[in-house]
Amino acid sequence: MISIVIPVYNNADYLKEALYSALSQEVEKEIIIVDDGSTDGLVSEAVAGLSGSSRGLVRVIRHDSRMGVATSRMDGVRAAVGDYVAFLDADDMWSRNKLELQLKKLKKTGAPICCTARQIMDEDGSIREKIIHVPGRITLSSMLKTNLITCSSVLVKKSSMLAHPMDHDEVQEDYLAWLKIIKAEGPAAGIDEPLSFYRVVKGSKSYSKIKSAQMTYETYKLFGLKGFDLAKSFAAYALNGVIKHRKQDWKRG
Repeated sequence: MISIVIPVYNNADYLKEALYSALSQEVEKEIIIVDDGSTDGLVSEAVAGLSGSSRGLVRVIRHDSRMGVATSRMDGVRAAVGDYVAFLDADDMWSRNKLELQLKKLKKTGAPICCTARQIMDEDGSIREKIIHVPGRITLSSMLKTNLITCSSVLVKKSSMLAHPMDHDEVQEDYLAWLKIIKAEGPAAGIDEPLSFYRVVKGSKSYSKIKSAQMTYETYKLFGLKGFDLAKSFAAYALNGVIKHRKQDWKRG
């Protein structure tokens, strides 16, 4: 079984879309929504709108006050029944066959994590043409240059998440977890198909490039990088960012 963990905090405007894309997955599954102290009441509304059979697949964990996305995801992991966990942010979506393909990939490769390529969505749901690709094998060396793994594209062994839990909401908590898992358990597997759709929302942790760079630097430090290794990884991250934006500017021109 795969346990799908959806953390939510007052951004349930898109939750129904995320929820239906999770319910459409043709695998044995459960869905755990972790409501991180929301005050808008939209989580209950989204779940109440489901049919009886679909509603039976969904559990809601509610925090009395806001605990942060790392704690929310890990509360979902600890409550999970499945041997595998998939993370889906409340404003993202999946293709119907995403989890089926990922489960086959994990069983074939023995990798602890499988991620996918993705396409970017605007806030209104418009999908951009550009595909953000992933390699078939993701090593620690490549991950220290840039984060190749988007959280909403991940299928991971539950045991791996429990051994290397997400924490430190002040940094890239998911990136830090992937680094720890890959270091301890070996390379991740990638499926270079756009099976995930990532919505760019103003005000999100990843929206500000400067803030993202600061959090990435602190992530490297928490992972244990120091001195030359820290400088080398951050320089590679910065260079990848420059190359990415130059390509975007060239395509717009």
